[in-house]
Amino acid sequence: MTTMFLLNHTWRTRFDKAAAFFTPSTLFLLRTLVVHPAILAVLLLLLMCKGNIGEGLLNGAEGLVRDAPAGQAWACERISLQGSVPSVDEAAGVECRRQSVPRAVWVDEANRSLVTLYKTGVLLSLLASLLTWLIRRQASAR
Repeated sequence: MTTMFLLNHTWRTRFDKAAAFFTPSTLFLLRTLVVHPAILAVLLLLLMCKGNIGEGLLNGAEGLVRDAPAGQAWACERISLQGSVPSVDEAAGVECRRQSVPRAVWVDEANRSLVTLYKTGVLLSLLASLLTWLIRRQASAR
């Protein structure tokens, strides 16, 4: 659906007409801070849920609270196969053991992960915009 939005001429024309009311810097900020991270989030959600977002969200929510004590949610406690705290390089040798944690702790951890995902999306958008600007600048110089 997102790809259809990006490639659909009608939606692109509507976006360009709406963009005529913005200054170039405002349009740049809108695309960088809103549009591109939102598209990235939807695409990642589609990828994680294998195309069926509703079922993926329901299964994920069910897995978090099913058989958990009241007021708790299941979280993954990462344990190394060697018994030490795993480093980033040992990610392949790490197993996950379900552990119940208070819901507030799980929510805080999820919020931090979402903020990190958003910041990564903004950074990727900035890099793509810079790269596009450099390519267009070199093309117009010729």
